Amino acid sequence: MPPEFARRVLALLAEVPPGRVTTYGTLAELAGYPRHSRHVGHLLGNLPEGVAAPWY
Repeated sequence: MPPEFARRVLALLAEVPPGRVTTYGTLAELAGYPRHSRHVGHLLGNLPEGVAAPWY
């Protein structure tokens, strides 16, 4: 996936308010990559050490 995909997904994830949930599919669609929910899951499952993203 292009680097823009990761930037968009992480930016969208940061907008999810505490206590709310969303799906990988919703994040993929809002990022402009519908049908790429597995890529979102892979991206979030392999975040670099030190990146604090409440994804699970």
